[in-house]
Amino acid sequence: MRKLAIGRLTGVVLALLSIMSAVFFYSSANYMFEQFQKWTTARPMMTEIDFSQPGTITVPFRQTCSISHGEGIFLDHDVKDENGALPVGLLSGLSARIVIHDQEGKEIVRRSLIDYRDQPLGSRIVRVAPGEILLADLPTFKTRQYTATITIDEGLPALAGLPQTIYAKYQLCGCEQMAGAIFSFYSFSAGFIGLIAVLVVTPGLWHSGIWRDVKVEVKPESDMS
Repeated sequence: MRKLAIGRLTGVVLALLSIMSAVFFYSSANYMFEQFQKWTTARPMMTEIDFSQPGTITVPFRQTCSISHGEGIFLDHDVKDENGALPVGLLSGLSARIVIHDQEGKEIVRRSLIDYRDQPLGSRIVRVAPGEILLADLPTFKTRQYTATITIDEGLPALAGLPQTIYAKYQLCGCEQMAGAIFSFYSFSAGFIGLIAVLVVTPGLWHSGIWRDVKVEVKPESDMS
């Protein structure tokens, strides 16, 4: 007599679910690691600007990361002193601000644009790489499309005719990859369980499939004599 091998079937189901889970978590981990790499080079906002005179510009601000420690607004230009360094005090006297709105017109954040090198060290919330000029630090906000309005109330005539670019950059420390690391652990664990389940059920499936033979004991008829 043959019956379904319940234990064997359970092992097959466990193996399939574990392997599917391992693939899912592996894909999720790769996605998170790829996102982190994109965030390291992303520029949610970038535009040329002229800080030499008053004016207002509005540009798109595409937020793609909401788990960074924050964001910085930076200025890129080619002004160097006699030692080839960016001159401290270059932006002294600048009066400008940046305001970010969502698509409904709601104000998300407002910051004055200043040269943080002129500020006390304790006020530098954002980590600044050599050669960068931090103009503002922004809090983390939701991923979606925004608009940034930059208003210059009082410009710096000394910057007239010099190329200037203002951009936003995410402040990342590496902890943003934690989700990817967790997914990788889940993928490894699920894959290990699936492998063990496959090794356990494969011999039985190879020889008998999903069935197992059951011996039926036939009791002798009672002596009626």
